[in-house]
Amino acid sequence: MAAFLNQSAPDVGPEARRAAAERLVDQQLIRNEMRIGAYPQPTGAEIDDMLGNLQKEHFGGDEARYRAALTKYGISEDQLRRHIAWQLATIRFTDLRFSPAVAGIPDGNGQSANRAAPGADVDQQMESWLKQTRAATKVQFKPGAFQ
Repeated sequence: MAAFLNQSAPDVGPEARRAAAERLVDQQLIRNEMRIGAYPQPTGAEIDDMLGNLQKEHFGGDEARYRAALTKYGISEDQLRRHIAWQLATIRFTDLRFSPAVAGIPDGNGQSANRAAPGADVDQQMESWLKQTRAATKVQFKPGAFQ
């Protein structure tokens, strides 16, 4: 999906596969937190708008070029729509969970929703939360999985 969005060749080397696996773990941790917190999901109209913007930005609104790129990268439009929905949901989660307005609001574990240092930006807060959550979660990759 990243190669499609970047209009680049997919990198399937061991380092890229390891990085992708790490991102998938982070995404699952975020999904778990979103489920616990019952964060709102994007609407069909929001997904349609973002898909339309993507088509305009990347393909100049040319439907044939868009369809050809989907085919080239082996992606269905439904898969792309699900990816867009995930991106929108993640943005919403990040904004709601880590914006300064939620500082001090407890999460489902009775911890402060905003655990990063005061004044830290949203990205720093998100990274701090992911680091803490990864540390509290046992994830093991099989030896040789990325060779």
